[in-house]
Amino acid sequence: MKLKIFSDRNFVPKGVQHDFMLSPFWGKPPESPSEGSDYPWTTRFVRYAQTGHSLFEMTSLEEADVAIMPINWMTIRGNTWRTFKINRTVQNAAIQFAQLVEKAGKPLIVFFAGDCSDEKIPI
Repeated sequence: MKLKIFSDRNFVPKGVQHDFMLSPFWGKPPESPSEGSDYPWTTRFVRYAQTGHSLFEMTSLEEADVAIMPINWMTIRGNTWRTFKINRTVQNAAIQFAQLVEKAGKPLIVFFAGDCSDEKIPI
């Protein structure tokens, strides 16, 4: 049985990449490193991108079991320890998405990679 998920590209501001967890459905984010790189972390999601369809099914918000925030919270907060200026444009889009999901009564999953990922997410 696949988990039914919902997300919406309309809440990814121009110039911002979507969260990699959505790559099986939306493709690899354009700024992702090439698989040919010598760094081991550049290929960490390749298998997931190929097999994610066997785990999840993208569907409407009404049919979804959960909603996935379309951007990683690190895009808002930054990946440096508490020195990055918060990206308010992206944060506003994230808050609007969270409100849509809350109105539908669905659980929301937010991914937050980086050094500040222990912070409370204000949504």
